[in-house]
This record gives sequence, C-alpha cells and structure tokens, in this order.
Amino acid sequence: MSSQKAGKAQIITIPEGGHAVVQQGDLRVEFSGAGRGLRVGARDYELDASSGLLVPANTNTPQKIIKQSAANDPLHDTGTLIEGEGVYLGTWEPKDNIGRTLGKIFDIYAAPEDIRNGSGNLLMSFNNAVEHVAGLRNYHGYDGGNFANEKAILDAVRNNPAALAQWFLPTKELLHGKTSGGDKIQPANLYDSRNTGAFNNTFITKSGSGNARWYLSLTEHPDDPSYVYNVRFTDGGSGLDRKDNRELYDHELSSRVVLAKLRL
Repeated sequence: MSSQKAGKAQIITIPEGGHAVVQQGDLRVEFSGAGRGLRVGARDYELDASSGLLVPANTNTPQKIIKQSAANDPLHDTGTLIEGEGVYLGTWEPKDNIGRTLGKIFDIYAAPEDIRNGSGNLLMSFNNAVEHVAGLRNYHGYDGGNFANEKAILDAVRNNPAALAQWFLPTKELLHGKTSGGDKIQPANLYDSRNTGAFNNTFITKSGSGNARWYLSLTEHPDDPSYVYNVRFTDGGSGLDRKDNRELYDHELSSRVVLAKLRL
C-alpha cells in the first residue's frame, strides 16, 4: 500500500487483492482482500460490472450508492449567473469539419448582455465586432480574445485551449446549435437558451427589431470566407452577411460573446 497527497486530499493506493481500513471519526471504510469488495460501516458493497455502481453485496437489485458524474455533465443549470464567470451555457465538445471530436470538453459561459462599441451602439459589422472583442479588457472579469473565425477557435482547441478562456464571438454551433449544413450537434447554445434563467429578456427577440434581432457568428461560409453566418433570434433562422459593410444595405448586427473553460 502506498500513500500520497494531492492538494489537501490523501490518496491511498491498495494493490490488487490487498486489504485496508480507512477510518475518519465514526465512518469506517474497509477494502477487502477479495478485490472489489467494500465495507462501509456494517454493510458490504461490491462493484456492479454492468452499471459501474457500488451495490449491496449478494443481491440482484442494484442500488445507487456512488456514481461518478459523466465527463460532459453540466457544472450548473443553464442560465445560472456565476459571479466572476458569466452566465453558464453548458458543455461543448468541439469537432473538426468532418465531425470528429477533438477530444476536449469545455464549460461555456456567456456575457450577461450584448456587447456595445465605444460609442455605445449595439450594432456592428463582423469585422468591427471582432476588432472590438479583441480590445475588451476586464469585461465581466475577462479580456477579449483575438479570434478572426471558427478556424482560429479550433486551432486554439488543438494547440492552446487555455486561450479560449477569453471572450470571443460564438461559432454557429454555439450560437444556435447547428453546423453550416444545418445539422443540430450542440444542445447547449445561445438561441435555445435565450429564455432560460439569467439569459431571459437579454436577447433581442422581437419582430420589427430590424437588424438588431440578428446575431453574428464566427463561422464563415465554406465557399466564400468573406461571408459569415448569423442567426435571427426571433425564430432561429440563419443567414449570411458580409464581414465588412461595403454593400448598399446594412450589415451591422448584434453580438453576444462567450468564453470556454477546458475541463481537466
């Protein structure tokens, strides 16, 4: 048997078939020499291979005693305002452009309101919004990140995930859960959460709001990267707009920033 400390917790390693007793106050936990047996107080438990749960020994009726949370279980309820973090959106497991997981899971937080430029205006072109976000300092406790498109986000996932703990415009899947092809792949997204908890009444969702009801994403059109996808928060419809503002009609839209914290 070996012992080591991890932070304030002491980890005790017992060899296969070993026997040990751990006692704290009136709580006594005994590991039997039989391998996977465990006694808590006066009751015996064993590991059920099918469920991965500890169940009372010598019974065919599993009872949930200890269950480890799944790796992608949310930390909080969607829409919970967490001081010093933002409004919790949920978990995100990024995938590449052919749907393969990149092997990392993040917790996503969003700002509690839409961003405004230096003049106080809500509406910005994509290029101006990206530049404005990169210049954010201590905005709800975090700086803005310099991410020009979804590729930059995925590069950070692969090579520098800590950089995503800065504000950035959401990708299309974080904005309304769908890929550029329209497949729903991300349950935790801003559009579906727009009326939940601290998100409620903070997005522009009413018809007649003009361009303000459209929200920018970082996702470029696959065939023409001068255009990016946006989402209409009245009904979840998506569209495309130029990154600049050089055409005859207005391409200034609303923006809500998010950040991603890697689960270790």
